[in-house]
Amino acid sequence: MFEDMIRDFQRRQGVQIGSQGPFRTLVGADEKLLRLRLIASELGELADAMGIDDRVEIADALADLLYVIIGTGVMYNIPVLECLAEVHSSNMTKDALAERAPGQKGGIKGASYRPPNLKKILDRCQELYDQRHAQSSARASQD
Repeated sequence: MFEDMIRDFQRRQGVQIGSQGPFRTLVGADEKLLRLRLIASELGELADAMGIDDRVEIADALADLLYVIIGTGVMYNIPVLECLAEVHSSNMTKDALAERAPGQKGGIKGASYRPPNLKKILDRCQELYDQRHAQSSARASQD
């Protein structure tokens, strides 16, 4: 849903989005630099808002940062929200109750830890694209 909204916005703005298959590899240096600058700018706005404890500006900066990050995923044809769900699932396998070393942050990757399988998601996207492309080609050859 959010990815579709952002894809629509990018089309309206003339931003090149992933259209060369499920994973867009031909992203120009200028496009990459623009995405990184947008992310850095929004992150800077978040830092400023947090520095003055402005709740409205924090919310705005967080939303803008998410918008730019999801937009970068759209540009690469990466389903960011699906990847986020997979990372969350993986994080939930970390052992939060284990004793941490001094200064260690986050959960511990204990015996039950399962790393995120992002490749599975990206491979599934590739398969869906290939199926749609094959169906389109078959329809075109029938005409």
